[in-house]
Amino acid sequence: VYRRVTPTSTLGAAIMRIGASEVARIALALSVGGFAVEGGPLARVRFRAWRQALLAALCCRALAYWRQTDAEEAYVCGLLHDFGRLVAISGFEDVMGRTHDKRVLSEACWADAAEQVHLKIGLLTAQRWNLSPLLCSVIANHHTPERSGSYRSMVDIVAAADKLVDALEKEPHPSANDLMKAAPLRVEEAEYMVGILSTVAASVSAIDETTAVPEVEAVPATSQVARPPSALAPPHKPVELKGSLLRSSGNVACQ
Repeated sequence: VYRRVTPTSTLGAAIMRIGASEVARIALALSVGGFAVEGGPLARVRFRAWRQALLAALCCRALAYWRQTDAEEAYVCGLLHDFGRLVAISGFEDVMGRTHDKRVLSEACWADAAEQVHLKIGLLTAQRWNLSPLLCSVIANHHTPERSGSYRSMVDIVAAADKLVDALEKEPHPSANDLMKAAPLRVEEAEYMVGILSTVAASVSAIDETTAVPEVEAVPATSQVARPPSALAPPHKPVELKGSLLRSSGNVACQ
């Protein structure tokens, strides 16, 4: 995203070009992302949760900037507000590894189960990690902002971003009206968010390039996670197609 005509060959020059605060944001996102893309039977569910968290963080930052609130603080709150989902998913995988239950559930069922417990697990994790009262309030109250007390302004931002992410999962190119139906936004805010969505998408894509999407083949056949239906099942017919994968680091020819 930050590449220019003149290449950057030193860490100092890179930080100067990107900015220290942006380096910190990228480092935090990648540290969470590194945990999110580890292998496991629910790797794809965990990866999806991380992408949604990254998208929420970028939406929070943009909304906070518009509302003249601390944008850097909002970014962290957005990135970590649903962290309980990642912890729950990893907990499920740990239980799978230690038990021999023959029941098989779909990825959607596992994701729904994580959603049901993510608030309680997220808050417990935040308290054990000694996170700030603001972050604890965001994690506990982003579905019920009216309970957040003195942290209401930040929790409102995270709650709105959470709804925006849900809307973007269904409609990647929404209008301002679409966003206003999905989240409590004023007209000016919705129009502003529509205008920056391409930048948000580019940021998510750029960080995606540094992580490996979990492979379907990594899920063992005896897993308690049902494989999703696939059009790649046999019989197969060989064909040759040429294409190009578009990336910020340069297009990659594919066959």
